[in-house]
Amino acid sequence: MEVSLEVLVFMGVFLGVFTRAILPWIRKIHQGKLENPNFDKKYLYSAVAAAIWITGLLIKILYYFNPPNDELGAICVLLLSYFGGWYSLDFQNELGKLKTLAKKVEEAIEELRSEEAKEQG
Repeated sequence: MEVSLEVLVFMGVFLGVFTRAILPWIRKIHQGKLENPNFDKKYLYSAVAAAIWITGLLIKILYYFNPPNDELGAICVLLLSYFGGWYSLDFQNELGKLKTLAKKVEEAIEELRSEEAKEQG
């Protein structure tokens, strides 16, 4: 049975994003850090967005490199897709944190400017 490249990439990305999104949540529940263990929808939206952009990127990259059509090629594509899905969600989360940090720095600069203007005027 031969599985197409797109299906392998989708399966790997889905598993990677899914484990990256779910494992920290399960760990927090197990440790008792969450009183109300509801899964927030913002994590689902973030995971879907990461899965979409990395799937498209990996399919384009793998069509260019043309992996072999044997079992070893399928395993390589699946592993590359899994880790690509895992780290794409991680990268996207870090970009979100960077955006929050930039906003805080901008607010601090504005506060300093307003204090300086009060002292001068």
